[in-house]
Amino acid sequence: MAQSSFGYFGFGKELVEGDDVAPTVFMPVKDVNFEIDNEAIEITEIRGNRQAYSNFDGPLRPSANFTSAVYPHASTGMLLRGLFGGVASALDAPSTTVYEHTYSDAASLPSFSLERSDTRTLGTGYLFQRLNGCKVESIGFTAAYGEDVEMRVAMQGLDFPTTPAAKPASYANIPTMDPFLFSGAAVEVDGVSNNYFKSVDFEFTNTLERQETLRGARTAYRIYEGGLSCSLSGTMAFESQDMYDKLANSEYFSMEVRFTGATIDATNSLKYELLFEWPKLKVQTLGLPMTAGEIIEADVSFLVSFDFVTNRIVNVVMRDLDTGATW
Repeated sequence: MAQSSFGYFGFGKELVEGDDVAPTVFMPVKDVNFEIDNEAIEITEIRGNRQAYSNFDGPLRPSANFTSAVYPHASTGMLLRGLFGGVASALDAPSTTVYEHTYSDAASLPSFSLERSDTRTLGTGYLFQRLNGCKVESIGFTAAYGEDVEMRVAMQGLDFPTTPAAKPASYANIPTMDPFLFSGAAVEVDGVSNNYFKSVDFEFTNTLERQETLRGARTAYRIYEGGLSCSLSGTMAFESQDMYDKLANSEYFSMEVRFTGATIDATNSLKYELLFEWPKLKVQTLGLPMTAGEIIEADVSFLVSFDFVTNRIVNVVMRDLDTGATW
C-alpha cells in the first residue's frame, strides 16, 4: 500500500509555458492533490430506448491543490511570484546577508511544473506524477492563536500528468528553518498595534482562463491571466467598538498582518518576516452573536479597495536569506 509520508512534493518555474521542467525547490506540504477532470460529452438520442445515450471523452482540465505551513523560503517566494507575477529582490541594507523581496503585479504570470511521488526511490512506490503548465489561481493564508500559519494553494494546469524518466538526484532546496507560528503573528490597524484579533484569514485570487481552441487536442494550449482580487476576514475579541464605529462611519483605514520568525541577522536585529499591508480597507460586515454563557466575539469581513496613492490593493514583502535570483 502506498504511504504518502515517504514521498515528496516539488516544483520548478518553466522557461516556456507548458514545457515541463524538473523541480528546483521542494516543499513539505501537509497534503497535495492533482485533480483531473474529464468532462465527458454526453449525447442523448432517440433510439427506441429510454437509456439511449453515448459518452465520449471531452475536455481535460487538470488542477492542483495543496496546503502547507508557511516557510520563509524559496518555495514560498516562488509561489508569491506566481501569484503576483513580479518581484524585486535586494539586500536589506545595512545587512549583507538578508534579502528583501517586494512583490508586484505583472502583465503575465510564470508557469510551473509540479511533481509528487509517494517515495523518493525510482522504481518503487505507486504514485509518480508531473503536472505541467500550472499557474497560481489562488493562495490563502490562515493564522489563528495556538496554531501554525497555514497556506492553501490552488493552481490550474494544462495537460494530463506525465511520469518523468527520473526522480531528482538531490532534495537539497527544502526549508530548513522553522515555519511561521501564531506566536510571531501580529496585526496593526492604521499603524497602531491591535491586540484583539484571535484569527485572520485572507485569500488572493487570480482570474484565470484556459484558452481552449480547435487544434486536435483535448487540452487548452495556454492559460491567460485576468484580474486579481482579495478577501480578508478575522475574528476579534469584542473589547472595543472601534471596528463597529468604522462600519457605522463607512471609514477607510489601513491594516497590516506581519508574520515573524527566527533571528537571521543579530547585528542588525533582522528576522525572517512576511508582511501583508492593505492600504485601503472598509469594514464590510460585522457580526456580534450573543450566546448564553459565552463571551461575545466579533466576526469581521473587510472590503479591500484599490489605493490610487500606492497603485495597489496590497503590499507584500518577505525577508529571508535567499537572493531570489531563480524566482
